[in-house]
Amino acid sequence: MPRRGGLTAAVDLIDPHLRTHRWSVLGAGVLLVLGIWMLAVTPLALDHALQPPTRDGALLLGGLLALYGLVAALRTALLERAGARAATDLRGRLLQHLHRHGSPEDRAEGTMPPTRFTADVATLRDLVAGTGPCLATGVLTLMALLVVLVLNAPMTALLVGVTAAVYTLVVLLGRRRVAAREQRAAAEERTLTDLTQELLDARGTIRAYALEDPASEGLAAAGRRAGAARASARRARALVDLAATVIAVAAAVTALLSGTDRVLALGAVTLAVLLMHRAIGHLEELPAAASAGTRLRDLLDHSSGVADPAEARELDQVRGEITLQSLTADDPLLDGLTATVPAGQHVALLDRDGRESAALLAYLMRSAAPEYGTVLLDGQDIAGAPVADVRAHLAVVEREPALLTGTVREAIRAGRPEATDDEVTRAARGARADGFIVMLAGGYDTMIDPRDPVLTDGQLRRIAIARALLRDAPVVLLDRAGDDVAPAEQAEVQHALQVLMTGRTALVRSREAHCVLAADRVLWIDGGELVEDGAPQVLAEDPDSWLSAWLEHRGA
Repeated sequence: MPRRGGLTAAVDLIDPHLRTHRWSVLGAGVLLVLGIWMLAVTPLALDHALQPPTRDGALLLGGLLALYGLVAALRTALLERAGARAATDLRGRLLQHLHRHGSPEDRAEGTMPPTRFTADVATLRDLVAGTGPCLATGVLTLMALLVVLVLNAPMTALLVGVTAAVYTLVVLLGRRRVAAREQRAAAEERTLTDLTQELLDARGTIRAYALEDPASEGLAAAGRRAGAARASARRARALVDLAATVIAVAAAVTALLSGTDRVLALGAVTLAVLLMHRAIGHLEELPAAASAGTRLRDLLDHSSGVADPAEARELDQVRGEITLQSLTADDPLLDGLTATVPAGQHVALLDRDGRESAALLAYLMRSAAPEYGTVLLDGQDIAGAPVADVRAHLAVVEREPALLTGTVREAIRAGRPEATDDEVTRAARGARADGFIVMLAGGYDTMIDPRDPVLTDGQLRRIAIARALLRDAPVVLLDRAGDDVAPAEQAEVQHALQVLMTGRTALVRSREAHCVLAADRVLWIDGGELVEDGAPQVLAEDPDSWLSAWLEHRGA
């Protein structure tokens, strides 16, 4: 199937989510059609009200315009409601795709910037709630107006048709020329900025070789080119506006000279010009929507994660033994790394920049896979199991708690959705979180709002630890879970982490000395190989060990 991009991709992306709000969309469509015909007959109502002036005609015109305003407001409200909800659904779909099919490196590489979920989705929302309907209103109203005029005043219909065509053609061609000059002006201004920065950075060289005058002349020349380019762009825009005004005035004068139909003609011409002016403005917003659609389509087509195998088999009972066999990869570099972690052991993973240790956690979570080698849980190759089944045996706590929006109870219960309220409370007590939770205004039903946080970072982390406790998985992955905690909260967080790790296998990725020293064992990876393996207390006392040098560098 050919790849679809641009506006087609934008419509394809948002359409399924709009269908779930079909009644709002249907209602808006009915109001859109009603508003189009109300606008189309407005020149007739104007003619009836003013030629000759009558009280009934004025009331009819006023009532028609007031009713159109009400219809337009209701249409906008329905479309905004449907568009906002469709955008929310689309963001959820994108995030779900990222979590299921993206790799941990995606965000670091810029593949999944937050603007995909905010600005680009908002652009698609505006396409269906504002740009699209307004553009349709302009074009369809003009067509309806021409139909009304052909039936009532054919010569006026000809005047309106010619005016609309000439106005649209002149403005579109003129704005294209303006856009080209704007691009040239922007390029000249970037050149001026770059040259200015270069001259500022080279002040020593300029002084040494007495290049002050040539430097000033070069900067002045660049300034003149940038100024001339910007002035040319402004002149082009002014000429386009002048041409559009001349066309509108010429059409209005022609309408006034059209005899008995002059009021009808003037109203129709004025309406046509306004419709085309608005339509052209919305037409210029379509490239942004097309670009957003292409980027979001690329995001959904992007899959760097790990998919379920064709014949997946769920893991048997897992106690927590982890075996890494001959793990090999180019990025990050792993060269046949092999290690076994017995069930219940707590292991700190260390390397130079954190990339190798992050890769090992990603392999366990099935967010990524090595190019060669296997990862075993209790002797079972996790590559042959469903991704969801593998993750069900893991409890993960990261530097960012990722509690999302909801109540405290819901945040903890995410660890095991079927858990009872009593089990949620016991998990919170184990993480030393119950004490501050019950002091909140709503207790466990207090809303967690990232925009207005009522909890400290340490408290949020303890809630995340409670969520992991509730999961009761045999393997715990701590990805900087104890790093960068405020000193006043460090003891509480560390105690909660120890409770979580008790009786479970734990892999700890941390740059904090106290987190590393609390482990049973340290694995140091360098150049893709395991270069150090031992108890942290023993390695810390060996002045030639990697861990000892690392601790000394950190002042521990």
